[in-house]
Amino acid sequence: MPIFAAIAAITAVAGVASTVKGLSAQAANKSDIKRQNKAASLANDEVELLNDKLVAETKNQNTLLRTDVQEKNAIINETNEKLTSSNANLLDLNTQANEAIVGSNAERSEQVSLTNDLAGVTAARSRKTAIREAMLLRGRTVNLAANSGAGIDSSGVKGGLGSLQSQLADTLGFSNQQSSVANEIFESSQREQDLVNKAQQLQFDSSVESLKALEVQRKAEKDLQLQQNASNLRISKSNNKINLIRNKADRIKESAQLDPKEFLSVRENTIKNLTKEIITATNKGETAFSDDGAVLSQLSDGGIKKTFGNGTVVKRRANGVVITINPEGIKTTVKPDGTSTTVQTDVKRVANTIAKIKPILEKALSVKEPGGGGGF
Repeated sequence: MPIFAAIAAITAVAGVASTVKGLSAQAANKSDIKRQNKAASLANDEVELLNDKLVAETKNQNTLLRTDVQEKNAIINETNEKLTSSNANLLDLNTQANEAIVGSNAERSEQVSLTNDLAGVTAARSRKTAIREAMLLRGRTVNLAANSGAGIDSSGVKGGLGSLQSQLADTLGFSNQQSSVANEIFESSQREQDLVNKAQQLQFDSSVESLKALEVQRKAEKDLQLQQNASNLRISKSNNKINLIRNKADRIKESAQLDPKEFLSVRENTIKNLTKEIITATNKGETAFSDDGAVLSQLSDGGIKKTFGNGTVVKRRANGVVITINPEGIKTTVKPDGTSTTVQTDVKRVANTIAKIKPILEKALSVKEPGGGGGF
């Protein structure tokens, strides 16, 4: 039941209760009118108490709704904090992964440049080799001339030796250059592979972090659903209480309207209502009487004593025990669990009771002495 509906129910109970007050203009006699008035008054009192409970339960329901909102907000706030942290981690991981990819691309570009350098060194070596071969061919020609009679110090022999030394120096130089460039290419390849591996690991870590964030969202959805279910259960219980209160109020009103006599019989014989009657009469300086003509008085334990003109005495103690002494002096004690005992008392006690109660009854002209019996 929505809160506004519950509040409306309060008005409805109070409104219908007010109709119970209405006296039937067509009552058969004054006694019936008096009975209906009294039943209406008691019904009003009970309905008002129920209204108080209804208002209290409505406030409780508002508290339940506020608590539900607070608990849901707590779940949402906690989830947002975790997702914010996870998003920050994802951003950092992606940034590092991008930097690693950029670095690997730069190393690959460096390798291309170094490969081009190596190709240039190889081309230069090829050119020098061609030139050297031409020079060697010339040297062999000179050597042939030397063999035909030229000396070792001749220009031909010296030229051939110089060519061999130059060739050895060039070969060693090219070899060193090729080795250096190849080593740089290898080192660059290693750095590139390290950066690629790092990028892959960072991307994997990023995927794991994304899964964690997804799990946080799923848990939040589950927790919110559980919270909603718990809230629905609490509100449902509250609505049931409200419905029970309203139904009880309806039964009270219906009972007071349909059978005022029975309604009064049930309620007037309770300790609470009889005590109220005694207090009201005492405040007026009068003697309290029950509807069945008995004189009402309070027991020391808070219970009620009803004394009838025929000597019958009925005591309802605060602990629920009911003691009845009839005109024959038979004393019956009934415990709250339903068990009872019966004993014979001195009949003189009944006579003494009648002697005490008779003047009181005679003074109260509006109360007819009952023929006997009585009870709670």
